[in-house]
Amino acid sequence: MKLNTPIVFLIIVAILAGFGLLFVNNYRNKTLIPSKKEIPLLSVKEKVTLDLYLEPEQTTVKVGDNVNFSVRIDTKKLILIATETYLQYDPKIMSVQSVQPGTVLANPNILLNKIDPEVGKISYAIGTFQPSPSNGLLFTISGKIRALPAKGVLDMTFDRNAVKIGLQSPTNSKLYAADEIQVLFHETQMTITQ
Repeated sequence: MKLNTPIVFLIIVAILAGFGLLFVNNYRNKTLIPSKKEIPLLSVKEKVTLDLYLEPEQTTVKVGDNVNFSVRIDTKKLILIATETYLQYDPKIMSVQSVQPGTVLANPNILLNKIDPEVGKISYAIGTFQPSPSNGLLFTISGKIRALPAKGVLDMTFDRNAVKIGLQSPTNSKLYAADEIQVLFHETQMTITQ
């Protein structure tokens, strides 16, 4: 049986052209051959919540009184590794004398302890190499009331955009990034009288 060379050639070209079209269409996601659909995984980060408290030892004081504030944390059973906390206050109304570590962290390392009396800013960072589930006193602030504020209330607040907390899951050692942590701030005001 004699093969007609031009016909065989045309058949081979047609088969190759068909495979070429399938390849090009698959490449452009215009699939002619059914395939598995790939669904991209959405990255949904788990948000954890904690509470940060600023509480005066006394809620009513007089000009000239020494005052103490407690900064406490409730991590909701998560493990506290470190905190970087910034507070603002009016330096004309109060002078800050010291910031001391609390009892919430075992063997704390003080990473930053700065009081800026010119602008009224406290910068304090603390961490530990022995983390544990943490609820309690982060640090205390000692100061003295210098003057009576116009509204009669001392405004001392957290710098909400600058506070950073390092947390770890107690079950799987997962570390939480800053964008995975929601901090709820609680600030108790102090009234100042003459």
